[in-house]
Amino acid sequence: MKLTFDKGGNRKKVPNHYTIEVNMYDLQPSVSASQLRVRLCSASTGNCTSYKEPTGSNYMYVKFTNMYGGGYYVDVRDTISGSVSGQLYAIGYQ
Repeated sequence: MKLTFDKGGNRKKVPNHYTIEVNMYDLQPSVSASQLRVRLCSASTGNCTSYKEPTGSNYMYVKFTNMYGGGYYVDVRDTISGSVSGQLYAIGYQ
């Protein structure tokens, strides 16, 4: 999933220091938050945040603070054998 924030141009300039929240739900098989890790990677530089453990149980989320405007890929890693599927969405706000 790629998440993009406008960095300027003809549209309103996006301020730095955004909070980006990644939300996950309807995960199959059922997993606990301690079995997942989430990070964001810059689409332009390839630099990534550290992995973070989500909070919650049926509905899990992770917050990344002080993020700059730009595009990000969401990278989710699981620690169980097999694969995990479900729904994911991300939002950015000040």
